[in-house]
Amino acid sequence: MRININKNSLGGAGSRKPSRFLIELKSEIEELGERVENKEKEVLKSGLFSFFSRFFIGFKKRIKPKTKVFYLNQKHKNSFEKILFYPILKIAFKLFDLFVWLAHFILRFFYYLSIFSFKKLKAMVSYQGEKKKIGKKLESDWGRDNFIPKEMVLGKTRKKSKKNTNQKSFFLFSYRKFPRLTFSFKEFRRVFYFALVLLAIALPLAFYNSYLDFDFEGLKGRVLGASEDAVFNLSSASHGVGDLDFVSSQGAFLKAGDDLLSIKIEMEKMNSILFFLASFVPNKKIKLAAEGRDIVDIGILGSKIGDNFSIALNSLSNKNIKLTSRLDIFNSSIKEAFDNITELEKLLNGIDINLFPDEYRDKISLLKKSITSSKPALKELSDLCDKLIIFLGGEQDKRYLFVFQNNSELRASGGFIGSFALVDFSQGEIKNIEVPGGGSYDTEGGLKEFLVAPEPLHLVNPLWHFWDANWWPDFPKTARKLMWFYERSGGPSVDGVISFTPDVIENILSVIGPIDMSENYGIVIDNNNFWNETQKLAEQKPDKTKKPKKIIGDLMNRMIEELPNRINKNNIIDLTKAVLNTLNEKQILFYFEDDNLENKVKEYAWAGEVEKTISDYLMIVNTNIAGAKSDRVIEQKVNHNVEIKENGDIFDTLLIERKHNGIKGDEFTGVRNNSWMRIYVPLGSELIEAYGFWPIDENLFEKPDDSWEIDEDLIAEREAYIDKESWTKIYEDSGKTVFANWSWVDPGETVTISLKYKLPFKIDFSKKNDLSFYKKIGSYFGREKNKLIPYSLMIQKQAGTKNDLFSSNLELNGEQKIVWAYNLGSLWNDKGWNLRAYLNRDKYWAVLLEK
Repeated sequence: MRININKNSLGGAGSRKPSRFLIELKSEIEELGERVENKEKEVLKSGLFSFFSRFFIGFKKRIKPKTKVFYLNQKHKNSFEKILFYPILKIAFKLFDLFVWLAHFILRFFYYLSIFSFKKLKAMVSYQGEKKKIGKKLESDWGRDNFIPKEMVLGKTRKKSKKNTNQKSFFLFSYRKFPRLTFSFKEFRRVFYFALVLLAIALPLAFYNSYLDFDFEGLKGRVLGASEDAVFNLSSASHGVGDLDFVSSQGAFLKAGDDLLSIKIEMEKMNSILFFLASFVPNKKIKLAAEGRDIVDIGILGSKIGDNFSIALNSLSNKNIKLTSRLDIFNSSIKEAFDNITELEKLLNGIDINLFPDEYRDKISLLKKSITSSKPALKELSDLCDKLIIFLGGEQDKRYLFVFQNNSELRASGGFIGSFALVDFSQGEIKNIEVPGGGSYDTEGGLKEFLVAPEPLHLVNPLWHFWDANWWPDFPKTARKLMWFYERSGGPSVDGVISFTPDVIENILSVIGPIDMSENYGIVIDNNNFWNETQKLAEQKPDKTKKPKKIIGDLMNRMIEELPNRINKNNIIDLTKAVLNTLNEKQILFYFEDDNLENKVKEYAWAGEVEKTISDYLMIVNTNIAGAKSDRVIEQKVNHNVEIKENGDIFDTLLIERKHNGIKGDEFTGVRNNSWMRIYVPLGSELIEAYGFWPIDENLFEKPDDSWEIDEDLIAEREAYIDKESWTKIYEDSGKTVFANWSWVDPGETVTISLKYKLPFKIDFSKKNDLSFYKKIGSYFGREKNKLIPYSLMIQKQAGTKNDLFSSNLELNGEQKIVWAYNLGSLWNDKGWNLRAYLNRDKYWAVLLEK
């Protein structure tokens, strides 16, 4: 509508308007207001929410009852039921009132959202534009000051004017009547709070709907079914890892992964809201089913671990790359497997085993322990792999002296050294190998220095040579002496010494199969005939061959050539286990000039060193001199008895039984076994008595030349104290007291050696004991008031020996009693222990005593 007004008829801007004109102008403005109001209604009517917004505005106020107290009927007004029903009705009304408020809030929320639709926004902009045009027209035709205060502008708000305020009510275009184009912060906050309330309402509803639609009982059964098979497979895989059986572990991890991933599809049906809220629902069926998502993650990790082992095993059989590169890939896969097992351990620890039925809980607990116990084996293997790369010349070329110690003729560090080899390594490959055909005897011609041999060796030769340099049971000491002799005999310097016995070769042949030596020797050598065949060839007389030891070198060369072709993922674990067994049994010993490598083999107890101890200790060392290969048929039994007196003194009694099972006249074993026996005990031990030793006629010993030098390492032995009754030598070596004497036995006979000695320390409850071991164990048991004293026994086996039978008895006299034991199982009581074991490796037992 257009308003036509003639300004000249008014008589000027300051004159008063005729009343008729004012009436007409008011009519025009009212008509314009109706148009604006209709336009506003069109905006508000668009959409369903406008209806609800109009319908529910003030709804809460309209329905709120005016009555303050509700009664069921009049008779309850003053009765006992009033007390009962009034609170119930009041609570019901409160809940209904809350529901109405929420409904009102929801509708207002969607009402505000509806304003932002593009269609409404366009209409409102158009409406605001038309409103501004009318305002400008009025202002231009009639003057701004006549009807509109200066502080009021259409569509905007300014500070209220103190003048012409009476005209504000006359003006019909108040900005408050128009829908706003923007939200204030307060309105946004109201919407945000409402969204939170709506979320709180919607989540339980979504959970409830999902709960109605989801088969929790069926999923529970599938979770338990898949878990039972997977727990078994994971446990088997973990035990395999602990035993380094990666072939079986690989398959078991993959199978466990398949079992657990079988419920993945079921998990995908269960929406995230259900998983989130299931943890708050006190229903074990729902909680157990919800655990399925973590179980699926366990399956994924199980598959990854299986793949890690697969890559590790396949890398070893890849013959297209160097060995050190293969070891790098192997080690990377093992490290990744370790990380995945660590993550698997976290997931298992996060599972609530109380949700599982009773019959599953023990299995899951056992699985957690087996997973945890498998980690150290992997960590050690990875660390060992790093050191192996260094050993094989991965960082710089290495040269080692390999010595073959025949434990059929025992010497202190393993056996008589009949053969040796010089081996050069570079990037995991053997670049050169030299095996003298005459064995160790080939070093004799180059020897430039003359040393007097240890006195017992004078039975065969008073001049000390390379092949007799392995005189001490402490292999680092022996290895250094071997290197010294080798260099003084014209050989080059080396980076270390590796010793091995025939048992090592026999164990390797049992895994990789026989080696064909027909071309040069007319035989096929396997683990069953190795010793006999090589012994026959090695002992040939000079008229038959000038290289009797050549068979050992040739066999080693062939094994080295064949080994890469015969190693595969099916036998690598058996080969690894065979080597580890020989390492633990001291059939292989290492010494390195590189401190990193030497410290590592010491850590694994592969260095063959005499251990330092603060309590009881025993090591029996036999050295066969002129006794052929008879140690192969010697059976040795050791009985060790400990008596702790009431005053704390400790007495050890040792019985050593040696039985010769050989047949007299046999080519290699049917001769007398002559053993220079040395018994290593705690330093300062006092010999009380010794029986069963039998000296050898002094006339059988050769005398050294007076010009020969005395090695300083032999001075303590040469100046030993000799017990007059038993002719036992007593001296110090490697931090121990040594009792040494001759023991010999003929085929078919048995001898027994007996020693009794007093230990240099005692069990003294009156002295203050500052041992950290004591403090920790005592504190753990809460026995700070009662003094605890430890007693322990370490038995070290001689390198190269095989399963000597060992027994030990500990007897307490007086008021002392044992309150704690280590590594004894059920073989102890409060007054002692009684144990039996084969000395296939070093042994250690300990107890805590209380008075």
